[in-house]
Amino acid sequence: MSVVEYSLLVAIVIAALLAMQVYVKRAVSGRWKEAGDVFGFGRQTSKTILRTQPPTGGGELPGM
Repeated sequence: MSVVEYSLLVAIVIAALLAMQVYVKRAVSGRWKEAGDVFGFGRQTSKTILRTQPPTGGGELPGM
């Protein structure tokens, strides 16, 4: 085989891998989601922000 044929073969393989890139990313993210759902027992995460420190400004916290 000539150099042109080898370079054409390499170009076709690279083009195929680039075309499959989207499908591979979706498959990997789907596997991660599946693993996360199993680990979290299917629960959704909360989108609220949790405070780790009491609010500043003095005074006691409500309910104390």
